[in-house]
Amino acid sequence: MKNLLIELIQVALGFRKQLSHTLSDMEWEEVYHSAMLQAVAGICFMAVQRLPTNQRPPDSLYLKWLGLALQIQQRNELMDSRTADIWHGLKDAGLDAAILKGQGIAVMCDVRGKTDDVNLGALRQSGDIDVWVKGGYQKVCKYVQHEAPTTDVAYHRFHFNVFKDTELELHHRPTLMRNLLDDRKLARWYNSFDADSFVYLEEKGLAVPPPAFNRFFILTHIYRHFLFEGIGLRQVIDYFFVLKNHLDLTNPTERLLKKLRMTRFAKAMMWILHTQFGLEEQYNR
Repeated sequence: MKNLLIELIQVALGFRKQLSHTLSDMEWEEVYHSAMLQAVAGICFMAVQRLPTNQRPPDSLYLKWLGLALQIQQRNELMDSRTADIWHGLKDAGLDAAILKGQGIAVMCDVRGKTDDVNLGALRQSGDIDVWVKGGYQKVCKYVQHEAPTTDVAYHRFHFNVFKDTELELHHRPTLMRNLLDDRKLARWYNSFDADSFVYLEEKGLAVPPPAFNRFFILTHIYRHFLFEGIGLRQVIDYFFVLKNHLDLTNPTERLLKKLRMTRFAKAMMWILHTQFGLEEQYNR
């Protein structure tokens, strides 16, 4: 069943035009539930719309899937609004911030063809909102405890409870490593990106880190999931689009990969993205 789910994602990404065989009703139900578990049901619905008519799911499942896709689009509209609100609130408070992952990645997910009405990013299932706020622990702590006091504090972030319908975290450190020496190396790298490097997305009304940051940051995020939580297909697809939107032939992060002992993991990810999702060789560096 995993192979069928991968095939469906390949159709959504334009790597294949149809499934290897026409699925039975039971197979379609299993693929649907697998897509739900992996948080890629919206992306897979794009594939369903692209399939030849004779390979599409039964009408009852199609309508259920359509309803879910509409819910995902509506949720993304809400998340876009909430994310822009918090970014502008931070800006008005004199804080420099960039949106990590989530709605910042969704804007990259554009594989529309001539017959597609919806950007794939609108069908990406959103999670919570993560914001990198420059200025260090004390500055971010002062802002959070003044605006929405919380005891939910971790090494790298504060839970910022200002929306009832959306989880929000403000990060004074964008990411971390469990090994303290590795964490210091990583901190030197991300601190090399100042607020002037952030990219403002006018259509979204928010700023995101530059592509060179995301290229390595999203990989470290997947790496942490690999070590402690397990990797989901949504994270892998996110990285596909990060690389697809940033062709970097010089690969300036190669030295950092070696320092953090992530080279083999990175190569494994590149192999998966190339062989399973069709990422072209020129991005596979």
